[in-house]
Amino acid sequence: MARYTSIELCSGAGGQALGIEQAGFDHSALVELDPAACSTLRHNRPNWNVIEQDLKSFSAIPYRGVDPVAASVPCPPFSKAGKQLRKQDDRDLFPEALRIVRESQPKAVMLENVRGIFDSVFDNYRLRRPITSPGRRHTKRQLLSAAQKNMAAMIQGFPSDWEFVGKKTPAYRQVGNAFPPPVAKAVALQIEKALTAAHILIDRSKAREYRHVALDSPAIHR
Repeated sequence: MARYTSIELCSGAGGQALGIEQAGFDHSALVELDPAACSTLRHNRPNWNVIEQDLKSFSAIPYRGVDPVAASVPCPPFSKAGKQLRKQDDRDLFPEALRIVRESQPKAVMLENVRGIFDSVFDNYRLRRPITSPGRRHTKRQLLSAAQKNMAAMIQGFPSDWEFVGKKTPAYRQVGNAFPPPVAKAVALQIEKALTAAHILIDRSKAREYRHVALDSPAIHR
């Protein structure tokens, strides 16, 4: 069976993208605005289609029918540290992510954010944009000030050969904002199982339909 394809939004330094790749998906596109993060992605995976572009101007229509859409949209609009300003925060890209879902019509969606999005203050927001919780989420490790960048990246789950491009502050920021690859891989594997099961059901349904048509064929009754 061919590998599944995905598009990823707000890719950052590639934590989620790496985990999804490890689960067996091919990335059709990765959209990221930060130049340093884009350099990190291109440096570690020259074959990835990294699109350095504002999500608000990105069109997913060319990727219609992709298997999953994955996104790690900014957390501050929903975190207590970010004052939970929701749509008043210019960094709220959830509406853009959902627009892209509508455009691409994927078979699955993986949206990552902080637990704060499930606070009661966002009840009306979630009603307009249905979101369900997958359960407990791993929190970011607050170790950047106490550990070297590479050690911090390994604690996040990055392989030892993953290199972060840029000066010290941008590189640390990439590590601190990263989605742990092992968590992304675990979620993506469940998506892969669901997609595979759906394909099996569709194939079985088509086979039954074919047999039914064949049995009803006039040639069978001659």
